[in-house]
Formats: sequence, structure tokens, C-alpha cells
Amino acid sequence: MAATASETFTSTSTPIQYAAITAYTPNDFIDKYLINARRILQAIGTWTAKQFQSTGAHCLSPNAAFYVFPDFTSLDNVLKKRNITTSQEFCDQLFKDTHVAVLPGSYFGQDPSEISVRLAFVDFDGKTALEALPEGPVEESFLRQYCNQTLQGVESFCDWINH
Repeated sequence: MAATASETFTSTSTPIQYAAITAYTPNDFIDKYLINARRILQAIGTWTAKQFQSTGAHCLSPNAAFYVFPDFTSLDNVLKKRNITTSQEFCDQLFKDTHVAVLPGSYFGQDPSEISVRLAFVDFDGKTALEALPEGPVEESFLRQYCNQTLQGVESFCDWINH
């Protein structure tokens, strides 16, 4: 009986199987949605990485992500003057001073003394941005209009680093 119950309760239910078939069937609407969402996120990611690089941080521009992982270890002399010696202290002080929330690199396996963080750049109304997305390159003016809260958060973060 236990063997029968095991197979009954661990197999994927029929409605879920039909949902998976639908999800994996080519669909022009979903394909366009994904392409355009990636265009917006790529533009924000590139802009965000450049902002962090301008502070002296090491930050790669993401290819297919909604976050960046800047490393501020090169600024450790400046940060030590603020009594910041770990990524957790960095995140705590950043949030206290700017209300910008990031996760410490130590949550992702980095040494706590490496001052790295993960910042997700998705604090905007994606539906409105997608509806307004023009053809061609996604310019900073578009990001300012439809993703401004994200940009302001990154700018607050960078101003905090620079002061």
C-alpha cells in the first residue's frame, strides 16, 4: 500500500501537466513579452553598472538578470573611516542612511570582509513600462519616466558612497 500511495502522491497532477504543456507551447504574446522585458532590464542593468563603476566599485554589466553584484572592496579605506568592515555592516548603514535595501555578498558565499552586495533593480511598474516601450534602443529618458524610482535608489546609493 505504501508503494501505491507513494506513486499517487508524488506524480504531477493532470491539471499541472496541462499547464506545463501550455507554458512550453510557443506563443507570440509570451515571446514578445520576454523580449521586451529583457530590453528594459538590460537597459537598467547597464545604466546601474555604470553608476557603480563611477564610484570606483567593480561592477559587471549584467547580460540577463534583474540584479547587479558590485564589489566596493577597493573603497575599503573610505569605508573603514565609517567603521564599515563587512558587507553586512555596509548594507545596514546604507539602509539606515538612504533606505536603499541590498543584500550582503556574504549571503551569496562571499567572504564577509569583501564589501560586495546584490541589488535587484526591479522597483518599477513593469506593466506600464512594457506598454510604453518604444521600438529601438531603450534610452535613459525612458528609464527616467518609467523606472525612475529604481534610478533614484541607485543614485542615492552612489551619492552615499561618494560622501
